[in-house]
Amino acid sequence: MAIVALTFQVQAQKVNEKDVPQPTTSSFFKANPTAMDVDWMREGKNYVAKFEDNEVKKFSTYSDEGKLIEHGMSIVPAALPTPVLVYVRNNFKGDEEVKNPCKIINSQGEERYEVEVKGMDHTFDAKGNHVKSVKKS
Repeated sequence: MAIVALTFQVQAQKVNEKDVPQPTTSSFFKANPTAMDVDWMREGKNYVAKFEDNEVKKFSTYSDEGKLIEHGMSIVPAALPTPVLVYVRNNFKGDEEVKNPCKIINSQGEERYEVEVKGMDHTFDAKGNHVKSVKKS
């Protein structure tokens, strides 16, 4: 799995666009015709495009058949649901800097938020409820 730099919890391997399956690149560019500075990564069996669109850092994850799995964008901390900020304030007193906040939407339209605080990636559901924390690798 933001703008300053989108973070990914799974180790990803950079790949050249020419090595990404054609159905994947076709689906991506059809959905993101104004995408700029596209970098492709391989995460397991999926492909992730990290890019800019209208000066916003975004990413999209696709299967090799070109099916959208999820997409996300970096956001400012103030755009996070209030419970996310309360969680950070209550659990990281004195070190409450939220880094790389992003909003992620899966192919079913379900939203989640991810932030980095104190060397850990924290995931929250659409309402801002804490789901999990993973130490950054």
